[in-house]
Amino acid sequence: MNPAFGQIMEPTDTTRELSRDIDKRAISQLEAIRLITKESFDKVKYTPDITVWDTVDMFQSPDVTLERGTGDCEDVSFLIASIIKGLERQKVDSVRVAIGDYREPFRAIVTHAWVEVRIGERWYICEGTTGETMNAPFFKYVPYLALYKDKLKFIKTYWKED
Repeated sequence: MNPAFGQIMEPTDTTRELSRDIDKRAISQLEAIRLITKESFDKVKYTPDITVWDTVDMFQSPDVTLERGTGDCEDVSFLIASIIKGLERQKVDSVRVAIGDYREPFRAIVTHAWVEVRIGERWYICEGTTGETMNAPFFKYVPYLALYKDKLKFIKTYWKED
């Protein structure tokens, strides 16, 4: 069930259909990514991999995430990224799934996945586990790996194209 990294964010027939719907409704790129993030959150119930697959971590494709209606942070992030990459009218400059630390004051640091999107000179974080889209850099998110351009890369500088 672990799709190849280079293919997991590519739009599928199903995610392209969702992209076309968003393209029709959104009046800006930012509104498009906000709608995609919120609607993906509404469609997918957060469920840890151990519950579904009986293993600590398993990547599932966006289509499987939609079919099951469940997934964890990287699953919904791959879904969001796939839909964003399928946009035509509201196409963004860059989209990547980041993996890194999520930090809350007085709480444990956890490894997490989220989507980072660049529109012009601004970066945005699309948080699939809450449905929120926010300006980056956001102090709680510290990325160290990014999946984009069919590669998994270490991030040297936050919220810049490496």
